[in-house]
Amino acid sequence: MHPVTKHETIVRNGTVIDGTGRPGFIDTHTHSDLWLLYDRQHAGALHQGITTEVLGQDGMSYAPLSKRNLELYYQYLSGVNGAPPVALTWSSVEEYRRMFDGTVGINTAY
Repeated sequence: MHPVTKHETIVRNGTVIDGTGRPGFIDTHTHSDLWLLYDRQHAGALHQGITTEVLGQDGMSYAPLSKRNLELYYQYLSGVNGAPPVALTWSSVEEYRRMFDGTVGINTAY
């Protein structure tokens, strides 16, 4: 797996489709902030043509938070965002953003 660039989309079977000249969709309201770190290919979104997702919606951001507050917030939001088995290793926005850079199948904005 490799991250999506502006000219390609990865599909489930690993085949790369040339997307040059074909715009992708930007999902401006998603709550996949943690699921994307668990399911890094994010095939469900890609199959719908979504190439970028905006994270941290509705004031429900996982950064910046202290380690303890991140663990509490993870539990608190599990009813809304689910509770994927993700290691909560960041505390700053920069550290959180680095978790996505070059490791997920879509582009993200925060």
